[in-house]
Amino acid sequence: MEPVKLPAVPEWRRTDNYRFPAIGRTVADMQNLAYAMQLRDYCADRRVSDDFVREQLTRFGRLTGRDETCASLMDY
Repeated sequence: MEPVKLPAVPEWRRTDNYRFPAIGRTVADMQNLAYAMQLRDYCADRRVSDDFVREQLTRFGRLTGRDETCASLMDY
């Protein structure tokens, strides 16, 4: 699955020099971090079934736009 391509930003709306991202982006990053931490725990716990872990990784991948694996969770 490839990430969604965003439309080009008009020159007057560029924010390249902003020090911090938009609040909404920060909130989404924090939510993804929390979800990734939970999934890392599932990945590490061999009592959790492989099918369940795969399904959770697939769901998370739909949110992030990436193909998530137990190893890719370390990016968060």
